[in-house]
Amino acid sequence: MNKGHFLRACLLVGAAVAFLAAPTFAQDIPVKVTIIHVFDGDDGGGPSLETLAQGEDGNLYGTTVSGSLAKQGGTIFRINPAGSITELLVFDGFDGWHPDGGLTLGSDGLFYGTSRSRGSYFPNDGTIFSIASDGTFNLLDILDDRFANPSATLVEGTDGNYYGTSPGKGGTKTPGSLFRVTPAGQLKLLHAFSRGRDGANPVASLILGADGAFYGTTSDGAFGCGTIFRMSPAGFVSTLHTFTWFDGCIPLGALVLGNDGNFYGTTYSGGSHQFGSVFQMTPGGLLTTLHNFDVFDGASPYAGLVQATNGKLYGTTDSGSFGNYGLIFSITTHGDFSVIQRFDRFHGDGPEGGLVQHTNGLLYGTTTFGGLTNHGTIYTVDIGAAPFVRTVQGSGEVGATIGILGQGFDSATAVAFNGTAATFTVVSDTFLTASVPAGATTGLVQVQTSAGTLNSNTSFQVLP
Repeated sequence: MNKGHFLRACLLVGAAVAFLAAPTFAQDIPVKVTIIHVFDGDDGGGPSLETLAQGEDGNLYGTTVSGSLAKQGGTIFRINPAGSITELLVFDGFDGWHPDGGLTLGSDGLFYGTSRSRGSYFPNDGTIFSIASDGTFNLLDILDDRFANPSATLVEGTDGNYYGTSPGKGGTKTPGSLFRVTPAGQLKLLHAFSRGRDGANPVASLILGADGAFYGTTSDGAFGCGTIFRMSPAGFVSTLHTFTWFDGCIPLGALVLGNDGNFYGTTYSGGSHQFGSVFQMTPGGLLTTLHNFDVFDGASPYAGLVQATNGKLYGTTDSGSFGNYGLIFSITTHGDFSVIQRFDRFHGDGPEGGLVQHTNGLLYGTTTFGGLTNHGTIYTVDIGAAPFVRTVQGSGEVGATIGILGQGFDSATAVAFNGTAATFTVVSDTFLTASVPAGATTGLVQVQTSAGTLNSNTSFQVLP
């Protein structure tokens, strides 16, 4: 996804440069954005549509779509919260080429991902793989044109399998699909789009709803602006909303399920100013536009949103603002919008990927371009949030073993599911497992440590 910017000369660059935001509206707490890594090509380059994934070890994992010389096929990397990066894998074509979508932490501790192509190898439709935190790589499947060119993260279902999207190759022959893959690599086509009422070319990843179904978007079809759909685990697809140019067009980022039970997302174009929008949708499909981008406050968001522990939604725009370098923004569920940071090529350019909140409270994100050699950057956003815990699985039955990410677990003394005490095992200072206790109800998960009680960022759903 190249914006075609001309590389301007930079006089100096640092791998840890902090710069303060100039918000459009006043912030309750000063927000600080810090560059923690600048890619130079030798360590990869061009992190694209991904959102970084937190591992059991407290580090973040991601992919780059390119790099210098022998690394032009992309890499998989690990970066610690302070910014020290380690290269885990360089793609050689046979195992994949240009991994756009990033990684997903599975309940088995492995990361799962896809590559968009295979370089010069045939078939050149991409791959599905898993990788351990130590770099042990497993090629799960080589894709054909039914699953062509995936560019989004996979999502784990309640059945332990992984669900994904294929944008296809365009046209009527391969307008995209939805699929399921087991941890062993058994692949099944669930739905092939028709470019009719059900839309076409899904670019974004699916998300798992509270009802056990999957929700996603298509970037084309119907009126040419895309749709929002619901898919049952068996693959039955129903359209919830069809975009027109006026309420937004071409949703490329994943939806996020808010704490209020509504879905939130972005469109790349359309809206009242033609540069994209932020929207809210009820589970029943009623859509409300919360914000229309006007270039000055950003334009053309590729990524979706993340809801932080302060309740606000945070996102990025690929373009717009001064120099057309993009920016970081926040928006409330009621539509109150603020610019957090305007990029300037020196610190980053074209943030195509989304943000993730680490359990230390900081938001982490990437830019696809920028830095001294124009290979992109990794940054943090300090919104003043306190540490918290996150469950690896969003739901489970009584008796199920649930992974919990966080910090300070070496001193953990108690774990509870919405107030009901659970048995637990501390695996490391950043990861523990707990059994969903009898009598537990849907709600927050709490971990008691010597530093205090850490609450989960979202409710854990106890399944019947």
